[in-house]
Amino acid sequence: MTESIPVQQENNKVNGDIAGGNIYKNILPEKKSALAKLAESYQRELGSDEEQQCFIGELQDYMKRMPDTEPRDLEQKLVAANRSELIQDAKFLKEKFTKKLYKHAFSPNAQNIFVHILASINACFRLKIKPLIFAGETSRSIDEAIFRNIVEAIYNDVGNSELGVDMDDIHGMLYYLTGNCYINWDK
Repeated sequence: MTESIPVQQENNKVNGDIAGGNIYKNILPEKKSALAKLAESYQRELGSDEEQQCFIGELQDYMKRMPDTEPRDLEQKLVAANRSELIQDAKFLKEKFTKKLYKHAFSPNAQNIFVHILASINACFRLKIKPLIFAGETSRSIDEAIFRNIVEAIYNDVGNSELGVDMDDIHGMLYYLTGNCYINWDK
């Protein structure tokens, strides 16, 4: 048994732990998703003066119309999919995201976050939502699946970061991809 030595402390001002003996901590590393790590990196970037003068290549791909696709705009695609009720919101949210994209044009970390989110939306739509469309599911079922599998899932991963990605932005990215022919809502 170790002998206790009396310790006297007075007028201590600390910003962390204080003890009269040893402090033992069992701290496990926090498990973070790839998007959460990118969001933290973006927050660190905000404090620096680094600038990048162009969009990264992966983001440039999403900013252009997908090659070898029929040239239809967002409205035409939603009409063809019998989703005309989405047009007004889709146009607004797509524009809202586009403004955010250009606002962060000089941030490599923000661009990486956007690429990661756009790729996630594209893959999830192709693998989880498109089969529902082909199966003839109702618009309500499809919208619920989009919210659960895309919007809510991504928001839980990166929402409330310094980048300020909210659920409307995620919907806007979905319509951005639709407008650029990555996502097709009709059969």
